[in-house]
Amino acid sequence: MLERVTFAADGAEQVTPTYTVGVDGSGPGTAALKWTLRRAEHYAAKVQMVHVVDADSPAKSTDDPDQDTEEMGNRILSDARRLAEKSFPDVDVATLLIVGHVAEDLVRLAMHSDLLVIGTHKTGYLRGRAIGSRSIRIASLAHCSVAIVPDVSLISRRGVAVGIDIRTGSPVALRSGANEAHRLKQCLVLLATDRPNQTESRAGANSRPALRSVALSGAVSAATAIAPDLEVHSRFSMRVTAEALLDASRDACLLVIGAAPTHGLMPSIVGPVTHDVLMNINAPVLIARATEVL
Repeated sequence: MLERVTFAADGAEQVTPTYTVGVDGSGPGTAALKWTLRRAEHYAAKVQMVHVVDADSPAKSTDDPDQDTEEMGNRILSDARRLAEKSFPDVDVATLLIVGHVAEDLVRLAMHSDLLVIGTHKTGYLRGRAIGSRSIRIASLAHCSVAIVPDVSLISRRGVAVGIDIRTGSPVALRSGANEAHRLKQCLVLLATDRPNQTESRAGANSRPALRSVALSGAVSAATAIAPDLEVHSRFSMRVTAEALLDASRDACLLVIGAAPTHGLMPSIVGPVTHDVLMNINAPVLIARATEVL
């Protein structure tokens, strides 16, 4: 397993980021691996490629090596390493094969990572929804930031979209999104939503337009402070939050959303917005938990 490594450079202590990525040989798994390696190349991060042989899957015959799940897992990891060494030779990678439970073990192995990356099948079909539910479980259990990557082409995608909560300003998601937009040389799109509250007083309802304006202008100022040369766009929507985020991410290369706050040592179960986004995912989604996702 890879550990976070500290080293001194010019007298300053720095930390080498580590990423954990689940690989399974599928299209989404390969998309997640490539996404991770590209990011690791930029941040000089170490990458731990993990294949989990699901202990709950029906046992396969060991008479034929091609049907042996552990043998197949080793081949998948060998292919992943070859891909990394060929296309991303400067990235420090390690492989790990374990037998266990996919969601729980990926989360456990990523405990000390900066980022956990998994692939997911595009939703809308029975298989996609079943696999999508695993991504929700992983996002709920993980203590680090999580990226969920569907198998979609990003070639013509433009912009990094960030969901902004008008009450909190979503500082973690905002910082992560600004850094990603700067890294990818893309514009940053800040999206805030605010559905009318039927139980709210008239005074409260009248104050909401000002609150929305302050939240978005504050988010724009914070983003430009992080990356002064960043092109930033902001907009407000009255649509259901998940629908608005999915619409914004349809043509984006990344959607960044904040994670629910943690309570003690346990991360919170994902809320309805994150749940609906992951079940209908149409772009890579970064769920930002750390102060700054490396």
